[in-house]
Amino acid sequence: MLNKLKGLLAAGVLLSQSALVLAAPLQEIKLGYLPVTGHAKFFVAKEAGLFKDEGLNVELFEFTNSADGISAVLAGRLDVGAFGTSAPLVHYGRGAELKVIGGIMGEDAYLVTRPELADQIKGIADLKGKKVGTVRLASGDAILRSELHKADIDWRKELTISELRNPPAVIQAVKNGQVDAGVVWGPHDRRAEAEGLKIVLSSSELQPGHPCCRVVIASNSAEDTEKWQSFLRALLKAQRFAEENPKATVA
Repeated sequence: MLNKLKGLLAAGVLLSQSALVLAAPLQEIKLGYLPVTGHAKFFVAKEAGLFKDEGLNVELFEFTNSADGISAVLAGRLDVGAFGTSAPLVHYGRGAELKVIGGIMGEDAYLVTRPELADQIKGIADLKGKKVGTVRLASGDAILRSELHKADIDWRKELTISELRNPPAVIQAVKNGQVDAGVVWGPHDRRAEAEGLKIVLSSSELQPGHPCCRVVIASNSAEDTEKWQSFLRALLKAQRFAEENPKATVA
């Protein structure tokens, strides 16, 4: 009888502890994202309840470029964001108090042009003397300049690079002849094709497996390791969910 009572008491304690865990308030997180294919995992984690399972209530905020998103993290308007690879490194190199705690995707940048120029632009070397539109501090922009440097082309002098605000602006600049070609990221490659442009190069061809958006936080919030571990676990679960449930992910 005594052992049964002890067992019931232990079970009651466990149930009480579970109830406390379930009743614990969700931690609020403001997350910044870009309209990029790979960032769909944030929506999967939210809509499938994966953030909630980790004790998090995540509010999503869209940004059109990495520079604005990083500024929002540094100003405290966001708790976390995924804004390219170049932007965090540039800010970090200038002394910004940022921490990279993970990644969300790789590759997925494309060089597009008008159909009549597609036969003239088949490689990086063909951009010499051309006008090219990019989005400042985007990963695709960094890949472009890196590959031009490798090809021994001085991108400061031997072509004209116009830094535009976002991929739709790049697409429009290519269409209206303001630039000869432009760098966009997915899903804007599909949008560019839908508007009559041609994809002539992808970043995965130029640098296979290159990283793209990194998950960044302000350095002063890095001590809350449990929260950020929970956040990253939810993203890993979202990745698995997307791989195992493609139809539900699209829906």
